[in-house]
Amino acid sequence: MAKTPSQLIEIATRSQVFIERYKGGIVKEYEPFLVEMAKLIRKKLEGKELTSFSRGRLNKLLKVIAKDLMILQGTYLDEDFYPSSFTLAKQQAKFEVKSLQQVVKYDFVTPSETQLTSAVLTNPMSAEGYAGKLLDPFIKDISKNEVAKITNLIRQGVYEGLTTPQIVNNIIGTKKNKFTDGQLVKTNRNMSNMVRTAVQHVSSQARQETWNRNNDIIKGVTWVSTLDSRTSTICRSLDQQEFPLNKGPRPPIHIGCRSTTAALLSEQFAFLRKGATRKARNPETGKVEEIPAKTSYYDWLKGQSSSFQDSELGKTRGKLLRDGKLSSQRFAELQLGRNFRPLTTITRNGKKITPLEQMEEMEPLAFERAGISSE
Repeated sequence: MAKTPSQLIEIATRSQVFIERYKGGIVKEYEPFLVEMAKLIRKKLEGKELTSFSRGRLNKLLKVIAKDLMILQGTYLDEDFYPSSFTLAKQQAKFEVKSLQQVVKYDFVTPSETQLTSAVLTNPMSAEGYAGKLLDPFIKDISKNEVAKITNLIRQGVYEGLTTPQIVNNIIGTKKNKFTDGQLVKTNRNMSNMVRTAVQHVSSQARQETWNRNNDIIKGVTWVSTLDSRTSTICRSLDQQEFPLNKGPRPPIHIGCRSTTAALLSEQFAFLRKGATRKARNPETGKVEEIPAKTSYYDWLKGQSSSFQDSELGKTRGKLLRDGKLSSQRFAELQLGRNFRPLTTITRNGKKITPLEQMEEMEPLAFERAGISSE
């Protein structure tokens, strides 16, 4: 049976810390383009009495603004994001080979630059709301959406009879509030989340391609989530779950995902090295601690205070975790549906069935032991 050596989980966890720092640097590279966007909007709008514009003239102006903003976005992507992403893919592939060689004495194959580029651009994303979308359309769709929000604000402002300075302030923000009250702040946040998600995809696919090129040794992956209070419901539940090499979800599973994966080695190499650890942030002290590498999110959560468990899961699920006598693995399984997505309310025979009711259907004894009802 294939297993993930604890040391690989330790390495994957520490590597993800580097990736998060890398994301921060890539996001900062977008800030000068945001400044240029503000300048462009001022230049295009100031001095014009927009309320006097005919619909045709306004639409023409908005098309010009949208085109120029997309050119700025494209410049960022072509000159900064994509070159650095392909460099990251090569680095991640080499790092993964070195990591594997620390555990197993074997001549692992490093994928070529062409293979890595193809994997990054042609393998679909798993991110909720964008599942199945390729990287380039994912990035361009979000970029277009942010530009549309800006042009829509201009159109709405004209419709409402706002002055040009008021419209500009709605987009750029006001000096009084340090420009934190305009649409561009939201655009910066949304683009930053997009960049972080895209970087996670690049990292994930580079390592996946490395494993694909060594599929005689690597048989699957183990999901490894970040252990702190910011971890999403879906990542909590996927932590430590195992999937075949080319099946199942891969990070990023949602926008801003910080999860990663580690290789499952074939049986002849599936030994565990004792003493390996992974990082977890103590919710009480805020300090980063070392815990055993095989600890899952719900194993970790079981060791936290009841109040923290309830704040993360809600009171009913918190009590179920503590008193339902469920393994961490089974508790995780109860949180997700067939497509590895958090349970949502469904309609069956004209009746709405809540996520808690669905969980009780799957594990009635656990609810009974915990002394709770899903109603």
